[in-house]
Amino acid sequence: MEEAASEREDRLLAALAHALIVASWLGAIGAAAIYALNRGRSRFVAFHALQAAIYQLATVFLSLVCWACWLAGYMGSLVPIMANPKAYPEPPAWFWLGLLAMFIPFGLMGLFLLYGLWGAISAYRGKPFRYLLIGQWVASQLR
Repeated sequence: MEEAASEREDRLLAALAHALIVASWLGAIGAAAIYALNRGRSRFVAFHALQAAIYQLATVFLSLVCWACWLAGYMGSLVPIMANPKAYPEPPAWFWLGLLAMFIPFGLMGLFLLYGLWGAISAYRGKPFRYLLIGQWVASQLR
């Protein structure tokens, strides 16, 4: 009976590490804390928490890069308008395309979030879950 409670706690901690993606970079810190506190106690929790921490840090970095690219492109679309405002009584099409491109970083962040929550659900169910690219590397580091 105690073993079942321990297994349930392990699954809950592993799922929590993945679900902390909703907290952005703070979630990565939380997942790293779960890893540090449980690495000697549970291999299952350690694997999922370390994997989640690395994934969450990577998603923060990729999101920042995507936002920086969007900002550079959007600001670039404003340069001709600012240089010669009289030539553009109404914003040109590229201005609106640049503005609409804002949905790309938002969409990417949404996909990152859903993938992390999928990991949380899989871990809570006790099923094996590995993030693409990251999971295999983390497994090799924990051997």
